Amino acid sequence: MLRFLRCEKYRMEDALARLERFFDIQSQWPELYGEFRFETIRGLMEDNQIELMPKCDDNGCAVIIFRVKNWNTRFVYF
Repeated sequence: MLRFLRCEKYRMEDALARLERFFDIQSQWPELYGEFRFETIRGLMEDNQIELMPKCDDNGCAVIIFRVKNWNTRFVYF
């Protein structure tokens, strides 16, 4: 909860709205927020649509590059 409060400069109503949007997105896209497995994106990586960078960012987070020009909407869409 603290991260939502910090994002909204401790405005409780705005933090609650952000938290509700977060849970709404989680429920709409369980494949992204559920039990993520590498197999979920393996095909996208093999088709050169996304790439996992070899090094993490300064905060230690993995970085994924999306190559929109290679995106094939017949197979993958959001």
